[in-house]
Amino acid sequence: MKANIITMKLVLILVLGLTMACESSIDKEVSIIPQPVSLDINKGSFRLNSNTQVSIAKGTGKTQKVVDHLKDIIDASCEIDLSVVKENPSKENVIIFEICVDIKDKEGYELHVSKDYIHIKAKEDVGLFYGTQTLRQLLPVSINKQHGGEGELAIPVVSIKDAPRFGWRGLHLDVSRHFFSVDFIKKYIDHMVRYKLNVFHWHLVDGPGWRIPIDAFPKLTDEGAWRVDKTHDEWNWRATEMGKPSDGRPAYGGYYSKDEIREIIKYAEERFVQIIPEIEMPGHSLPPLLSYPELVCENNNIAIDGLRGKDVVCVGSEFTYQFFTKILDETMDLFPSKLIHIGGDEVGKSAWKECGRCQQFIKKEGLKDEKELQSHFMSRITEYVNSKGREVIGWDEIMEGGLPKNAKVMSWRGYEGGIKSANLGHDVVMSPISHTYFDLYQGDPSIEPKAYGKLYLTDVYKFDPVPEDIDPAKQHHILGGHACLWTEHVRTPEHAEYMLFPRLLAFSETVWSVKENLNFDSFMTRLEKHHRLLEKDGINYSMSAYNVAISEQIDSIDNKYMISMANEVNRHLIRYTLDGKEPSIHSPVYQGPFYLGNETLIKAASFRNGKRLGEIAEIDLDHKHKIEETNQVN
Repeated sequence: MKANIITMKLVLILVLGLTMACESSIDKEVSIIPQPVSLDINKGSFRLNSNTQVSIAKGTGKTQKVVDHLKDIIDASCEIDLSVVKENPSKENVIIFEICVDIKDKEGYELHVSKDYIHIKAKEDVGLFYGTQTLRQLLPVSINKQHGGEGELAIPVVSIKDAPRFGWRGLHLDVSRHFFSVDFIKKYIDHMVRYKLNVFHWHLVDGPGWRIPIDAFPKLTDEGAWRVDKTHDEWNWRATEMGKPSDGRPAYGGYYSKDEIREIIKYAEERFVQIIPEIEMPGHSLPPLLSYPELVCENNNIAIDGLRGKDVVCVGSEFTYQFFTKILDETMDLFPSKLIHIGGDEVGKSAWKECGRCQQFIKKEGLKDEKELQSHFMSRITEYVNSKGREVIGWDEIMEGGLPKNAKVMSWRGYEGGIKSANLGHDVVMSPISHTYFDLYQGDPSIEPKAYGKLYLTDVYKFDPVPEDIDPAKQHHILGGHACLWTEHVRTPEHAEYMLFPRLLAFSETVWSVKENLNFDSFMTRLEKHHRLLEKDGINYSMSAYNVAISEQIDSIDNKYMISMANEVNRHLIRYTLDGKEPSIHSPVYQGPFYLGNETLIKAASFRNGKRLGEIAEIDLDHKHKIEETNQVN
């Protein structure tokens, strides 16, 4: 049923997108996300049409790529192929790109729209690129058809100055638990740049599947990239067998060829996105353990114990270090990023306690315990990566037993690890599960796809990468913020988008906009237009923030129920019924808590401009209290 909800919503979005493309009105709303540093709105509009030209007043060798990107956006919006000219002296009906050294921030830009021309200025091409993303958001949702049938876009006259608050604005994707195609990875990067994110964290390896080919160890993908479903629940890797079967059963999984990885890296670079690969170690290592038994600790039956938290490599064996250095060599040959993510999270240490090699290694190196053993391993890996001119970043557990020298920390279990690391002088990326994990429920679990925990839109918008209790002198070590999409329950691109949007928009504002400009009510107002923009582009998104929560309290004296209703964002009308019918625009409007003298079926939903938003919530008081009474008797 949960999968059907996503599929039905995608179909609805596609239908709405086709309908809105036929509208004739010009949408002049200015609804920019993330909120710029400054925005001045004036009267009038620039009319973009087939006669509009693009001119590079001053650029670099990469500026043409930015221009081409804008041309693609315009062509997709209204099928206008903009012509590019060297100059347009009259400054009439032209979009001007200019590299301007006076702008301070390398990612900053200025965007000025007049009735006659559009001028985008930036210190570097990346700033020009972000200026085009803002210009994209100024485009109307629908196309105005002129008398001759030609498409025209009316862009409001504005003056914008903008720059990001943080240099690190990251998004993660787990492709180990579910494998996603090259085309979707590119689309994922497009989703990022649409809202000015710039770091793609590619979680390529983990217990459920290994997705990057390593020539030195071919079985990692020949076997470790595949799973055989045993329970018809393919996301649940604990109920699967690793590797391709010999009995003809279908295998689930896949991996990216090195050429495909290079293709994606090039695609990201053209959009000013840095890709950071993650090679998980020393835990979450079931595929290499099953394919290369030399990595397994003594007394560890990996086929069984690997599913019980003992999926760690033997760090008392020299082969393990040689194994990972060869993997890192091939990874660094592929990826140009300065940083390599080496994982380090959720490392079960019981296998090391029972391993003679590991215990002997602890004594030999004079280590205190298994925590220091992990620290020794991570430090040695860090030193190797440093020797190749690169740096490492790891989850906050790499602090256990001592933080490796020169390592950066991604703090996911909360802010505490990040604060401690920054106070020690290490750079930190904040990614607390409480604000940035998009695999959590974003609404009522009874009507949402399967997930766990909760992370509502309001929770995301409260995210601040710089916690209040950090030493002000150490705040410069906070590089920015990072959102994560783990995929235990996410198996399709449509589902991934549903989990991303609109939480991605809220996150983007928290890591780009200056703190003084953050305002949730303003964000929600601007989000209304972005819903329509997402619909137009066929992007699946959730309306969970508008879903109604119905609660009841029993008045035992008068034997009545007090009924309360609310949606997360406290916006738009709530309409309800008491007769089992679905709410409509003719149903009563919820005005505040009310009393019911009898047990009945209540249904409610939010409405905007006569249209229902989100899903219908319901509560059957009669059925609910019969169950409660039965439980009390039992």
